Amino acid sequence: MLEIGSGSGWFAAVMARLVGPKSQVTGIELIPDLATQSRANLAALGIGNVEVITGDGTRGHAAGAPCNSAVITAATWDVPAALLDQVAARGLGVVPVELRGGNACTGHPASRTWTAPRRRAKPCARGPPAAARAGRPR
Repeated sequence: MLEIGSGSGWFAAVMARLVGPKSQVTGIELIPDLATQSRANLAALGIGNVEVITGDGTRGHAAGAPCNSAVITAATWDVPAALLDQVAARGLGVVPVELRGGNACTGHPASRTWTAPRRRAKPCARGPPAAARAGRPR
């Protein structure tokens, strides 16, 4: 299970419990202080099946590929291309994508294109992508 945008580690902790102690959750967090906080929070809770990596989640985590599911818990304008190759053929991707007039969360089986969600998008609340906050172009 791959999470992009680990923040405080809350979602990774929930996923670690759901996947069980024999499975691994990998979180990627762009902001070093948040990644450090996430690791500390998970350690304080005694959660050992989560690894939090400091890095750019748009690159995914090739070393852990293929993964059965990927969840982007940070806002994004598009599905990062690296995830197309890193989620298993029958895996699931859940991505909040910024749309004109608001954000929508979509979850669907991963395909080579990720262009046709199998479920309706639902409104969700997300801030701007970290790249925008850091002054990087869309």
